[in-house]
Amino acid sequence: MPAANVPTNGAMTVYADKRSAFSDGSVDLVSRHDGAPAVRVRLERDTSATIGGVVIHAVTRESIAGVTVSVAGGNTRTAVARVG
Repeated sequence: MPAANVPTNGAMTVYADKRSAFSDGSVDLVSRHDGAPAVRVRLERDTSATIGGVVIHAVTRESIAGVTVSVAGGNTRTAVARVG
């Protein structure tokens, strides 16, 4: 990093993400003399996404209560508790 870009107090935050794994992270760093600091950024999975919807019967077109749904590629299930 060019010295002109380093803040006077040397404090920086390094951000990293891996979108294909829905992971991101950051680390704070103080570097006054090292123009190429090496850091490790721990990536954590972002689990904040939510999905909502209604399960509809293919023939009657009515809502179905109490079904279990899953997301392709996901490893969790959610039970639908009510007709919506």
